[in-house]
Amino acid sequence: MDFFVLALEDYESSKNSTNIEVPDLLAEIEIVQRFQEEIRQIAEHKWNKSQEAGRDIGRKQAIEDWLQKHQALWFEAKERIAKEPAGG
Repeated sequence: MDFFVLALEDYESSKNSTNIEVPDLLAEIEIVQRFQEEIRQIAEHKWNKSQEAGRDIGRKQAIEDWLQKHQALWFEAKERIAKEPAGG
């Protein structure tokens, strides 16, 4: 959990950049790319939930909520898309 908090902090502090900074060799590894996508999804979830609540819900709550409610569905969708033949 702490790793997610640190990664989300880094992501939020570098919103000018489209990617979390990682060494070039790691950037091409699929699991790192998926983690970067996951952090972006959590950041979006945090923003949406904070808007609904009318306050900043905080990183830890956003991470816990996203992991519990959305992570499994997100991974299933990613796997389904990856298995689809090219062109739809």
